[in-house]
Amino acid sequence: MSIDDPMFDGLVGVRMSFDVSRQSAPAGAVIRLWFESAWAELGGVLKERVAAGVPDDISVMATTGLEGADLDDMFFEDDMTRWPEYLDRLSAGTYVGAMFRVTASEGGSPLPYYRTDDRVVCFMYRTGDVVQLIVESKEKFWYADPAREAAVAAFLGRMVRSCDVDYAEASFAYGSIMTCVEEYTGQFWATAAGTARRQLRGYAWLTVVPSSLVPQVGGAAGLRSSGAFWAVEELPGGAVLLRATEHFGDYRDAEAARVLDVLRPVLPSDTPASAFRRKVDIWRRRAV
Repeated sequence: MSIDDPMFDGLVGVRMSFDVSRQSAPAGAVIRLWFESAWAELGGVLKERVAAGVPDDISVMATTGLEGADLDDMFFEDDMTRWPEYLDRLSAGTYVGAMFRVTASEGGSPLPYYRTDDRVVCFMYRTGDVVQLIVESKEKFWYADPAREAAVAAFLGRMVRSCDVDYAEASFAYGSIMTCVEEYTGQFWATAAGTARRQLRGYAWLTVVPSSLVPQVGGAAGLRSSGAFWAVEELPGGAVLLRATEHFGDYRDAEAARVLDVLRPVLPSDTPASAFRRKVDIWRRRAV
């Protein structure tokens, strides 16, 4: 398979990581809210189409995993009536992994699900006290119009207020548990997430810098005056939510370079200036 295979193009995601030991709210409550809100707010036409039952050309599945168990234990498949029960299970906060996937299928088969533009896939990973939450889709599904784009930004903005977040971003994503920067620099996600208050995990169209790192990049005032961001929003507790451009489609390598110039002091030294608009941008750079 060529690294230029177009199946990797246009994959986008939102992610957030936090340390359970720092939270005032139970981890299970945050995990449930992520899955519930992602489906409710970012499910789009898929949510509308499964409201009355799962049609034949849509694939639905939900899995969970306990410590030492198969992380792909099926909870339900093509039966959205069990969605409330699934959310209740997530609220327990006892799982080390969970996945909820709704995709338009091809020829009656859910595979290869990554080729379809109509897709919403939620993940949860936990190692020790570190939890990472991810929701992925395709650029054409989330960013086809301003209303959908606004829903993505609002979702992330609301979620980073639900806990004391260590890192969050809205970016291109390629089915990896790592951020694009972590993939490029060869970092293991759990290590990077565990030290996210000492070194930023990445940067993207939307980036949350935790409070511990904000002073090292000039504070909120310095970030605003840098000219690298369309918006800088202070969050409760001192973290900041950075928006590089008004619209996701305008975030490209030149805009990424401006963001990197400002955030470089808190990023890995070999972080490249890239919007990572294609998977090949990671693979080719790592091969150099």
